[in-house]
Amino acid sequence: MEFESNSSQRAGWDNQIIAKTLQTIHFEQKRRDLKLLTVTSAVAMAGKTTLSLTIASGLAEVYKQKVLYIDLNPQGDVLLTQKLGKYQTRDGFVQGHSYPFSIYRIKDLIIDWSKNFFDSLFIGRLLEDFKNQFDLILIDSNSTLSNIDHRLNIHAEGYVVVCSKKSLKENQELIASQLNPDTHNVIALILNG
Repeated sequence: MEFESNSSQRAGWDNQIIAKTLQTIHFEQKRRDLKLLTVTSAVAMAGKTTLSLTIASGLAEVYKQKVLYIDLNPQGDVLLTQKLGKYQTRDGFVQGHSYPFSIYRIKDLIIDWSKNFFDSLFIGRLLEDFKNQFDLILIDSNSTLSNIDHRLNIHAEGYVVVCSKKSLKENQELIASQLNPDTHNVIALILNG
């Protein structure tokens, strides 16, 4: 499976691993109506945003799905900001970008994040509204594994975890404890580099 558009964002990723991840996500969507997927990492700078953009593009292009990519960082993901360049939003939705999926940025909402970001009702309502409008919501989490559910109160239906071989080795106990199959539905663990 080859990906042509936005190919520069996929540099360094093994296309077979991406293809297998997309197939697994698609299978889980059909098997159990997966609608909410979170991409997270064991440590910062592991490639989470690049992988999130790649997965969203693949599902939209290959499987012709209506995908919503959510940048859940209240300051805005730096890599996404760089890739988008100058942009405008309407109610959090990025307008006029070249990606084959919708992009929603929490940072562009006019809201007092010191009061609302960790409000599970606010986040929950937002996600429930979107579930009816999209085939899949892919959350590029601003959290690492150690605080993904505790801080945000997001209970995704599936997780894709990305980490480097070095971070896997250094954080093996943390990763094992946070990826408890009884509490997290990990669809893929992807090693980057």
